[in-house]
This record gives sequence, structure tokens and C-alpha cells, in this order.
Amino acid sequence: MTTDLSRLRISVHHVGGRAGSRSFPILERFERDVVNTLYEADEDCIEQIRVANSGNPSELHVLPYCLAQTKGRATLNINYDPFTSSLRELNTDYGGYYQRLGDHDYVFAESFGSVETREVETISLDEVIAQNPSLPPPNFLSLDTQGSEHEILLGASKVLKSDVVAAVVEAEFSVLYKGQKTFGDILALLSERGFQFVRFLVGAQVSPYRGPIGLRADGFHLFDDALFFRRVSDIEALDASVRHRWLLLNKLAFVSIVYRQFEYALQCLQAIHRLDDGAQTSSAGTEPSYIVFLRELWAEIGKMPKIYPRSFAEKYSIAESKARFTTLRPKKNVVLNLSITAKNFAVHSHIETLLVKYGFSDLSNVLRYNRFAESSAAEFLKTNPTVENQYAISQVTLKVEG
Repeated sequence: MTTDLSRLRISVHHVGGRAGSRSFPILERFERDVVNTLYEADEDCIEQIRVANSGNPSELHVLPYCLAQTKGRATLNINYDPFTSSLRELNTDYGGYYQRLGDHDYVFAESFGSVETREVETISLDEVIAQNPSLPPPNFLSLDTQGSEHEILLGASKVLKSDVVAAVVEAEFSVLYKGQKTFGDILALLSERGFQFVRFLVGAQVSPYRGPIGLRADGFHLFDDALFFRRVSDIEALDASVRHRWLLLNKLAFVSIVYRQFEYALQCLQAIHRLDDGAQTSSAGTEPSYIVFLRELWAEIGKMPKIYPRSFAEKYSIAESKARFTTLRPKKNVVLNLSITAKNFAVHSHIETLLVKYGFSDLSNVLRYNRFAESSAAEFLKTNPTVENQYAISQVTLKVEG
């Protein structure tokens, strides 16, 4: 059976693990807190996946399963570029599309062309977990299976409800593969199961026509990796022990920080501390680093003064809000450009310093930039009221000088 120590750690499941990669980043300070499970339908890749992850301190499971909605049989297309291998064939309407990849053009008709087919057995993720009681169910689930992601999610209803707090799903906005479901279908399915869309992670662009060098600009946004978080209220309402809900909220808070969604992490931390304190007990020496980090973070958050910019209703009366669309006193939308010295900008808050200590320097920089930009804007408008009377501030930018 799954031990309590395994339950404490963050269970990362990635489906489509060719080359040993996964969507959740490898974080040096926290990798020992991770149970890493990779699935790959092409059995030729299994040993390579093990070797690629052999240097990581996380617990590793590599499973030669082809995940789908139900148990059965299917045809796996091994393509010219094996990364595009799929249970689905390319929609020939997109054969002429291509993506620029540095030193070469990635033409879909070439790369997605099938060079071999194999008959494989399929199984649902719920069945995998039921048949492997020693395998921790996924807390973070990522799918990169070239068009079959929707079916895999349908076969994961139980784990989505019980243990998953975040997901990254490769999704297409058009029918790139024959018969596939697109992003709208995935969004609706995960929304029904208590998740909300956060953002896209890749921003890949492709073009439907291959022009020569010198005649190329932006492309189409045909597909992307979509990030989803479990709703805090959904976890709070789970018919589960306080301990289990407490753990899920901690894991969601940590994942939120990893993906720079700091305010969502704050919402999770507030929910954590509304639960019974007894949920926090753990054996000496078994507490994962991410929980230690979150406890330190919560302590620093408690010391922060609660200062907020004005809300829209605090800034405008109803009459003033309506007046923004009259010809009596039209306001021009402007960007408020402010500056700060590098010496002042170098000052970190205690929270920003803690984030740097644990390896989240990028997030620390984002918090620091926003802190200075918003406080500087509030001070500037307070001392220059005529600016706000004449203009509508659409954006604030901060320049660090010196």
C-alpha cells in the first residue's frame, strides 16, 4: 500500500514520457520531495527514460502503458519524428503547416508521417492506480499524447477527484489529428471536475504556408500546453479527511508558486490555516522540504502590512464611471512611466529574500517589480492629482536606472 511518506511527497505523473522528460520542472531544492512517474506507450523508449532520470534524487517509476479512456486495443502510429507518435493520424488539412525550429523547418506532413504501426493494449489511469496500490496517485498530472488527451482525462475521473491538484494538458485549437477533441472540450471537461484554466505555457507559432527567408513574420497559435489548477473550494468540499485536504492544499500552494501564481498560493495557504491544526502533525524527520518552505513563507506573510491599491469602485463613483464615456471630459489612456534607482530596487522584502533562498529568484523578481511599480504609482498619483484628473492610466511601467 502507499505509505504516509509517499502521500506526503508530491506525486508527478507525466504521460508521453519519451526521452525521459516531464512537464513539472526539476527543482534542485525540492526534487527529493517528488515521486516521478512516467508513462510511454512505445516500449523501445523505456530503458532510455530510466537512464535519463537516473541522476535525479526523486523516486522513479517508468510504466510501459498506453493510457486511454478504457481497457482495450488500439493502433499506435510511430512517426518520422517519434515525438509525434500517436494513436491518432495527422489531419491532412494541416500537412502543409510548419514550425520554425532554429536551424530547420518542421513541416508537419514530413514529421507526422507514420513509418510504423503497432497494436497496443490500452488502459485507463484509474485502472493503473487501482492495480498498483504501491504507486502514489498523481497530484500533478501532465499529458502530451498528440491528440488523445481528452480520452485519457475521461479515464482518470477518480484520480482527478481524489488526488490531482494541477494539470498540464497539451491541447489543440483546431482538429490537428483526425477525430480528436480540442481545447474547448478539455476546458469543459476539467471545469466540470473542479479545475480552472490558468494560462498557456508555450506560445508556439506555426504557419499554414512556408514562405522563403525574409518573408516570414508571426504564425498561427495552433496548439499549446494548458495549465489548470484545482479550485480551492473544490478541495475544501472534498469528502475526505482533514489530513488529506490539508496535504492537497499544501501541494497546490507549492505548485502555484512553481508556476508564479503567488496570489493563488496565498489563497491556498489561507485555506490551509482554516483547517484543524491536527492535520499538520507528522513524524520527526519526515516533513518534506516544500512544507517547511510553505510554513516559513506563511510566517513571513503574517508580518506583511495589508496594503491594497484602490478598487475600481473606490476610485470611481457611478457618475464618474459613466462620465468616462461622455464627450464632456474625455480622458486619454496613457502609460504611466516611472523610474527607480538601482540601489533602491535592490532592496528585497523578507518574502522576496526567502524565495531566493529556496531557488525561486524569478518569482522574487516579479514580486519586487510589482511591489515597487504599484507603490510608486500610488505615491506619484497622490502627489500629482492633476495627472489622474486629466488622464486614464492604462498601465504602469517601472524603469530601473543606474
